[in-house]
Parts: sequence; C-alpha cells; structure tokens
Amino acid sequence: MSRWFSQHVGGLLALILFECAIQALAITTQFHGKELPNSTSTSLHRKGKILSFMNIVRFDNTACVGTARLGICYTAAECEARGGRTTNTCAQGYGVCCIFSLGCGTTSAENCTYFEPVGTINPGSCTHTICPCSSDICQMRLDFLLFDITGPSTRTESIGTFRGGQIAAEGVQYSVATQCLTDIFSVTSSSGINPPSICGVNTNEHMYVDAGDGCNDLVFQIGEVARGNTIPARQWAIKISQFSCDYNNLAPPGCTQYFFNSDSGVVRSYNYDNAQSRHLADQQQVVCVRREQARCRICWSAPEKTGVSVNGLINDRGIVSPDICCAYNMNDAMEVKGYDCISIPGAVAAGTLTPVPERVCGIRGLVTANGNDYVPICSVSEPFQIRFNSDSYEATSDGEAISEEAEVLGPNTGFELNYALSNDNCS
Repeated sequence: MSRWFSQHVGGLLALILFECAIQALAITTQFHGKELPNSTSTSLHRKGKILSFMNIVRFDNTACVGTARLGICYTAAECEARGGRTTNTCAQGYGVCCIFSLGCGTTSAENCTYFEPVGTINPGSCTHTICPCSSDICQMRLDFLLFDITGPSTRTESIGTFRGGQIAAEGVQYSVATQCLTDIFSVTSSSGINPPSICGVNTNEHMYVDAGDGCNDLVFQIGEVARGNTIPARQWAIKISQFSCDYNNLAPPGCTQYFFNSDSGVVRSYNYDNAQSRHLADQQQVVCVRREQARCRICWSAPEKTGVSVNGLINDRGIVSPDICCAYNMNDAMEVKGYDCISIPGAVAAGTLTPVPERVCGIRGLVTANGNDYVPICSVSEPFQIRFNSDSYEATSDGEAISEEAEVLGPNTGFELNYALSNDNCS
C-alpha cells in the first residue's frame, strides 16, 4: 500500500510542480512580452489552472511621474526596447516610469517625449523628428520648459526702403530689427500648417501644432556668429505631447497657444523677456482662451503702460484703429504707420456691448491718449482669442520726428496682457 501511495502521490506532486512551472513561465511571458502595450486594464487577473494565487499582470501605458520628468508606464524590458530611460516604478511596482529624452538627429513615436540637447550645442542644424504615436493624432503641444537661444537682431540702421509692405526704390526706411538672424527654432508639420518660427527667450511658453498623418520636424538652426545681438548660453528642453482627435480639450483650429482651467491669466508675445526685449518678425500668433463654465465674456488689459508696444515709432499713444494698425495705411502707402499690431475679434468696450475697433498698436496700446488711464477691451465672440501679426520689417522712421517718449520707452517689446473671464454684460 505504501508503495502504491508513494508512486501515485509522488506522481501527482510532480504534475503539480510541472503545472506551476508552466504557469510561472506564462506569467513571465505575459509580463515581459509585447502584449502589454495593448493592455487595457491595470487590475491583476486570476489565471491559475490549479493554484488560485497565480496571476497575469496587465496595466495601461499611462502617464507617470519620473525623476523631474513625466514618462509612460512600461515594463522595464519594453522601456529598454523603445529607447527610454527607466526611473521610478509604476503600476503598483509592476512597471517602470519610462522617460524619453532625445537630442539632435533623433526620431521618436512616443507620447510625452523631451527634446533637449546632449552636451555642447554646436553651430548648425539640430533636428528632432516626432512621429504620431497612434493613427488618430490631431494635435501636438510643445511646452518650453527651457528655451534660451540668441534673440532677434537689434540693429536699427536703415538697409533700404519699402512701400506697402514691399521693398521699393521709394518709401519708408526699414531695418532688420526683430528678425531672427543668428538662431531660430521652427516646426515643419506634416499637416502643412506650421506655427511661427521663433527665437530669443521663451521659457515657460508653449506652442500648439496641427499634426498630419506623417512625422513632424522640430529644428533649431544655430548660428556661428552674432548678427546684431548677443549669443547667450544656449539651452532648451521641450516637452512634446500628442493629442488624439477625440481628446476633449483640443485647442480650437488655428490657435498657436491655448489657455484653460482659469478665469484669469497672462499672455505674452514670443520673446517677451524684459523691457528691452523685442518682439519677433513674421509672426502670426493666435492666443486662445477656453470659455470656462458659466463664463461668457473676456476682457483684456495691460498690466503696465508699456504692456502693448508694437510699432513704437508711432508718436500717438494707444492707437485703436481699423485703418492704421495692421495696415500699410489705406490712403497712401508712402505714409506707413506700421503693419505690426494685435487684434481682438468682436471687440467691445468694457462694461458694455458697444463695438470698438478691434486693432491695437502704438507705443502704449490699451492706454488712453493722455497715457495715464488703462483701457480694457472685451469680447463675447468665441473662441476667445487675441491675434498678433508682424511683418518682416521694422520701420526706422514714419516720416515724422520720433517722439522723446518713444525713445525713452525703448524698442517694440510686443505685448503682455492680462485676461479675465466673467458672466457680465453678455447679451
């Protein structure tokens, strides 16, 4: 009897141990294999055929917090295979927070990627190519965690004349001030719709990009010598996020920037760094603000008297005009007041629904003619937005003597504006 028991029970134990080994092998394969990126659950599924405690681990590849960077939760093997860097654990310790930080000459197809240089930044082109992480990507957002490259030219000497926005033998003298002649950052989107190219200091700003079906190039073109400016200790770190077409918080079409989750905030033109910075040439910057719950009106105001300074050679202060701002003067192209300006669609006076001109320019935009009183401009037109347009030129004279005040206030810095949402005077 004992011999029979020994043979049969011993065989059963061997069978159990064999089955356990098979289950353990199955768990290892599921956990480390390529099935995980398609997983849809973070729960631990019971899978034991004989022992009930055997589990197969599945978890979503969601965003996670790594060391000073956000990442995606993958297994350690997946992270390594995708070229990422492992940091903290995630998914209850079954995954690792995988950080994708890539430099010049690299390509990625991951969400939440960081584009930052490795080592010395040398003159020439530095490109990172970002491809869609899935087949339904509609937008990308670039967050400039660090952005400090050479700013625009500050040369104000005349290099020629232009008329009606075109170089001409007779016309107004112009300079290369505001042009990015040494360093420049540009995005080439596969959608064919590219945001404006920028330079200077843009840390903590952001930019939206319409994404097409193909890949997109983020390019820093770094100059070797300064051209009308000073070369800084260049640095950048750009977080790249991709949004699917059914994401519930896509930026409205055409928006360069998009602000949300607050009833108030501050918006700026690119390279608005300090009182002596200059706005950039060739800008079509559209700043959009989401209409928050129970809010139907937005008001824009300058925090300082110099909060709007475009076409600063205009002697008049706080110009609000449909004819002069954003135009080369409808009556006589020789009398150029300047093309650069901001515009507020559907502009109305503060506290009312009385329409006012949408275009603003001058050395003290949104300030009364006496230079002492602030003049907010509001709108109930959606999407809430403000547009900044600039051309390639900066006039060195408008045919009149440059005012002392224009000289004191310094160069055309662009704009820095407060916005506030409310539910007052909406209809």
